[in-house]
Amino acid sequence: MSKDETPDPTLVPLWFLYDLNADGVLDERDWNYLLARGKTLNGLYAIRLGGRGDVTKSHVIWRSEKNMPNIPSPLYYNDVLYLLREGGILTAFRPSDGRILRQGRVEGAVDTYYASPIAADGKIITASQEGKVAVIRPGADWEVISVGSFDEEIWSTPAASGKQVFIRTMKALYCFEKPKPDANA
Repeated sequence: MSKDETPDPTLVPLWFLYDLNADGVLDERDWNYLLARGKTLNGLYAIRLGGRGDVTKSHVIWRSEKNMPNIPSPLYYNDVLYLLREGGILTAFRPSDGRILRQGRVEGAVDTYYASPIAADGKIITASQEGKVAVIRPGADWEVISVGSFDEEIWSTPAASGKQVFIRTMKALYCFEKPKPDANA
């Protein structure tokens, strides 16, 4: 099947993920991969180090198989583990026992996410595919501080360096930095 023949137009922007040999068509191997990927179970596991052999019963401290993201990586920040998944659902876990501290939508950025959340300047930053960037107060009771829109897609995880945050959209790379305090003020 070619891109033009696909019955599901949502596959077209992600074609590169399924066309394994990049020949422009989904052959039997590509199709079987796509089907298998849809059946795969995601999970988050906390495993105690130091085991040998099958440590499923002896070293798995906790696990969660619900609310898992497909692409964004988890973020561990200030003793809280965050997961961000489709629909802008942000879940905060207590890492010691896997208890969900808070789960909710990143209001104003209820979108698809390919970029992982990051921590910078004491805040969490998320970037949705649709180009919405949310700044979130971290913690067990996290809260959305603000949401801005770039009006173009973002597929890349933002990056922080020193006091700067970099956001890559489909057409540009942006750099944000807190203004320096005015010495004359």
